[in-house]
Amino acid sequence: MNKLTELYQKKFGRTPDSIRTLRSDGSDRKIYRVFAGEHTVIGILGSDYHENAAFLEFSKHFRKFGLRVPEIYIEDPDAGAYLEEDFGDVTLFDWMMTIREKHDFNEIIKNMYREVVEYLPKFQIEAGMSIDYSYCYCCSLAKTDRVYLSSRPWLQPKRSIRNTYLWGSERKSASFKKKDGESL
Repeated sequence: MNKLTELYQKKFGRTPDSIRTLRSDGSDRKIYRVFAGEHTVIGILGSDYHENAAFLEFSKHFRKFGLRVPEIYIEDPDAGAYLEEDFGDVTLFDWMMTIREKHDFNEIIKNMYREVVEYLPKFQIEAGMSIDYSYCYCCSLAKTDRVYLSSRPWLQPKRSIRNTYLWGSERKSASFKKKDGESL
């Protein structure tokens, strides 16, 4: 965490008051909230250089297109550390679950889904046309390493999405096979 303190000092001209550990879903990166008075930022420490490089590159690219992603304030790629804008504690999923607990699946949630579905193409198409996909290091590795891929289900979206949304469960279907006989 000394590296986060050093980066905060360099960027904002003072040392932070405190640093609190946050959960880091789906990654080996360590995520922290850095406090200085009323100001907070998110601090990241990650040992995987390529994961950090991909995140930083994609974040900067998406911001060039005016998309809602955290601003990267300062980075030290060699140390695997960077500070980014703090968007708060409430995720879209948390917000929707709070609404659903009180009102089930109502118009507020349906409208949010519509907004998200309308917004996603801005990432995938508008910004996606010029993004440098060479930063997607895990995708090329996953093509050749089945053990790597099988241990990371988030890299296997086709089967999961197809089964969940078409059949309502996570199960294989013999009707969707590639020419070589492998399931999609």
